[in-house]
Amino acid sequence: MATQLLGVPLMTPLQLMNQNRTVSGVNIGHLWGQVTLLEHGKIKPRIDASYPFTEAAAAHQRILQRRNIGKILLTP
Repeated sequence: MATQLLGVPLMTPLQLMNQNRTVSGVNIGHLWGQVTLLEHGKIKPRIDASYPFTEAAAAHQRILQRRNIGKILLTP
């Protein structure tokens, strides 16, 4: 565990702002109640493309090139 911590740079919020960096995250546990909105058809995410998992690199490239309009799905 100590070796993992040594690899993580410690930065203050001011250092992050000065370097135009950010740290963000999502606790998906808070979103489980919203899954029913999708199941009931109240929200309909726009799907741009679907790629098999074996083509994940191509899917990622599409995102990096900003060619997608909507979500990119990876399928098994």
